Amino acid sequence: HINTRNTKLYFGFFSDDLQGATTISLNQWIHTAFVFDATTKQQTICLKGVQDGQASASSALLMSSGNFTIGMNEQVNTPNNYYQGYIDHLSINRRAKSSCEILEIATLAAHFEFDSASSYTDSGPNAVAITSSTTSIISGYKNEAILFSGSSTSYFQAWGFTSLGISNQAFSIIFWIKPQTLSGTLVHLSSSPSGNGSTCFSLLGFASNGAIIAQVLTNNGTIG
Repeated sequence: HINTRNTKLYFGFFSDDLQGATTISLNQWIHTAFVFDATTKQQTICLKGVQDGQASASSALLMSSGNFTIGMNEQVNTPNNYYQGYIDHLSINRRAKSSCEILEIATLAAHFEFDSASSYTDSGPNAVAITSSTTSIISGYKNEAILFSGSSTSYFQAWGFTSLGISNQAFSIIFWIKPQTLSGTLVHLSSSPSGNGSTCFSLLGFASNGAIIAQVLTNNGTIG
């Protein structure tokens, strides 16, 4: 069984149980992964893509069939038997994922390759929704790239990045650019699809001298 016990992640494995090291906070989304390598008999708990506990089991998982139940375990005593909360993007794999794979899944919000018109879509783990206008696909730095015309109707928009609305949340935005003019906005953030919501500002763009500048929204609501 997999649950939280005594405020920590718990990997129940009959007599080879493993408990995580980090105390879990309530009402916050966290990414968790539970991995068992049948070859090495190694158990691993990952929290936010980082190892939170690891141990070696004395034997393989002692089961060959049965039901897979999410949200409850009647074989465990109260209060560890029922789960109250949210679960999203649950996956089951028939192999032990590597630490690099788990870190990417836990931290990659979106990945846009722009290698064809159809790959405007997010190839990352979250299938982020997008829309675009007056853009085209041309030869790029790596395979193909997206081309913007520089007009007010030329843009690419994606939404659903909820972590950007969390205070003191680290993030990275990485891409290649080949400017045709040293002006304009590279990345704009807004709480509204129209781009002018109650919270909106240019995250990355060009200064009047052609330098790339970055700004963020601070805790007191100012942009700097």
